Amino acid sequence: MDLSAWLLYWCYFAIDTVVFVFFVAILWYVVGIEVDSCRKGLWGAVTRKSHIRGLLDLVFVAFGVVVVHQGQLITKMGGFGTVYSYALVIPYVIWGCVIAVFYGRDLWAYQSAK
Repeated sequence: MDLSAWLLYWCYFAIDTVVFVFFVAILWYVVGIEVDSCRKGLWGAVTRKSHIRGLLDLVFVAFGVVVVHQGQLITKMGGFGTVYSYALVIPYVIWGCVIAVFYGRDLWAYQSAK
């Protein structure tokens, strides 16, 4: 591997890590808001105050699916089939599923109440 390919690889790795940590921070903030609202017996604190609640729930479900798909694409960066590549996928899949299931449940409750 020549120097430019090595530097490019590490630049991609650094950018991916920074973006991942940034989005995980945002995700934890939203999860904190949602957990707090669940303690108060409310559904979907982020989407509850909106007039387009169903659409926002659908957007969050789609975002969860995109996060899972992005995790699958990450395996190619770490070398498909290696332990490292599968370790990279785990957080994406878990967070994507949590987001999709939570907001899917909220969307179901909203549509059932109509």
